[in-house]
Amino acid sequence: MGVPCAPRPRWPHSPKALILTAWLGIWVQQTVGKEPMVQKVTAIAGDTATLITTEPKDIFSVNWFKGTESNKTQQIIVYLASTGKQTPGPKHTGRESVLPNGSLRITDLRTSDTGNYVVVTALMNGVQMTDPPSLLTVQEKARSPPISPSSSPGLSVGYIVRIAIGVLAVFIIVAATAGDSPEMAPNNKEFSAIPKANRM
Repeated sequence: MGVPCAPRPRWPHSPKALILTAWLGIWVQQTVGKEPMVQKVTAIAGDTATLITTEPKDIFSVNWFKGTESNKTQQIIVYLASTGKQTPGPKHTGRESVLPNGSLRITDLRTSDTGNYVVVTALMNGVQMTDPPSLLTVQEKARSPPISPSSSPGLSVGYIVRIAIGVLAVFIIVAATAGDSPEMAPNNKEFSAIPKANRM
C-alpha cells in the first residue's frame, strides 16, 4: 500500500479575484510611502513665472495662497471660472493673475516672491482639490563686472596716438614734396618735362 499524497491546496478565490488582489498590491507599493510631487519653479528677478494647477478641467473656482496652508490671511487671488472674475486677496501685490486653466502667473518677479504657493481648486461637482505646495525660487539678476580701460575692447589710446602721428608724418612728407612735382605746377608755362633741345 502506497503512501497517501497530501491534498492539493485550493485557492479560496477565483482567478479574477487573484488578479485584482495582485494589481491592488502593486498599486499600494507604488503609492504608499511616496511623497506627493512638488512643483519647483526657478526664475530670474524681473521675469514672469507660471505656477500650474493639476486640475485644469471642470473648474468652478481657484484660490491661490502664499505659504503652505490655505489660510485666508495668506490668500493671493480668487478666480471664478464662469465669469472670469478675479478677486485679489491680502497677499496680492498687483502682479498676480490667474489664467483660464487655473494657473497663477506672476509678472516682474522679485526675490521676495520666493516661497511656497498653495492652490485650492473647486470643481463643478462640488469637490475641492488641494495641490501640494509649489516652490518658487526667484534669483537675482547676474550683474556684469565694470569694464576697466585696460580690458575695454577696441584700440588703446597709445595705439590711436601712434596712428595719428603716422598719418600726420605721411601728410607732411607729401606736402613737402608736392612743390617739386610737375603735376603740382600746371600754370607754369616755362616748365616742361621735355628738354628744350629735343623739341621739334
